Amino acid sequence: WNQVGRGAGIPYQEAQEADLQLSSVAFFYNTFYFNLFRIQPSYKDLFKHGIQVQGRMLANVLKFAVGNWHVKDPSHLFENTLRALARHHNKMGIDSAAYGTVGLVLIQTLQDCLGNILFTAPHQNAWVQMYSKMMSIIIPVVLAGETEAKDENEKIANYKLGAGIPSSGTLEPKNYLLTSPSSCPAVRQDTKSN
Repeated sequence: WNQVGRGAGIPYQEAQEADLQLSSVAFFYNTFYFNLFRIQPSYKDLFKHGIQVQGRMLANVLKFAVGNWHVKDPSHLFENTLRALARHHNKMGIDSAAYGTVGLVLIQTLQDCLGNILFTAPHQNAWVQMYSKMMSIIIPVVLAGETEAKDENEKIANYKLGAGIPSSGTLEPKNYLLTSPSSCPAVRQDTKSN
């Protein structure tokens, strides 16, 4: 990640010749999202705040991961941070399959940004190990969120069916009104005890 941050790759240096304002991190995240949207155009809809904001968040997560994935920390900062990220992604509706796509795009983007000279097989292996470690923490949280969402949707569907509410959301004609207070079972029970 330090090589990306320093702009050490030839592809970045060539791009910077055309745009002197282009930072190495912006080059990275622009390349990342270009690759991602080429594979999954529908993912564009997930980014409400724009690529620049999202790109900075991505860069911060990667910088954090690189610096912490192998550290033995009794406070579990790495794990807790990734679990929080996964819960946030659950709320956005990002499913577990998306993480596989993102991993592939990450490796491709590092290759695109650093080139073959700097992004060697050992570098790729190290990134794959780190991303795998991240996924070993994130995916269980995402799967739990998917299961909870599925269970909640099933409860809602069952409730609608049990209450006579078809999937269209309208009530079936039923006599939900009491014709008199004595027709209510609770009232009848109270009058019997008096």
